[in-house]
Amino acid sequence: MNLSAHAFALLAAAALVACDGKQELATAEHGQAEEHAHVHEPMFGGALVELGDHVANLEVLLAPETGELTIYLLDGHASNTVRAAQETLALTVEPEGGEPFALTLKQVASALSGEKVGDSSTYKVQDDRLKGLDHLHGDVASVEMLGTTFKDIEVSWPAGEHDHDH
Repeated sequence: MNLSAHAFALLAAAALVACDGKQELATAEHGQAEEHAHVHEPMFGGALVELGDHVANLEVLLAPETGELTIYLLDGHASNTVRAAQETLALTVEPEGGEPFALTLKQVASALSGEKVGDSSTYKVQDDRLKGLDHLHGDVASVEMLGTTFKDIEVSWPAGEHDHDH
């Protein structure tokens, strides 16, 4: 019986080591999968622009029928809005085959979220030059959020649009 108890203890120890090894392997594989799967979905149906290394995002949304452009400030996973004190965003639009032009997006207050100018995550502008566009390319001069200032941010809309000439 002593031999059986000893054999059982050895088998149990071997099983634990095997389970621990499999768990570590599974955890490592999961970590690698997460590392390569940092694709985030836009909250508002626009195009995401990553800022820094998963520090934050801008979401760009154009309504071509009205010429209204909205930029939302989002966290690194694009799952929450981020309020900022900056009241305007300077954007240079680079139309295909046309002259670049400047726009100023202003912060928008929202009674629903409690956001107010000087403490908001949403910036908007309406400009007739944006009406009818099927894509948009431009540069945001700077945005300060989450304690960091991001400069010369290339933006595009819709998602997946990118002009390498700019």
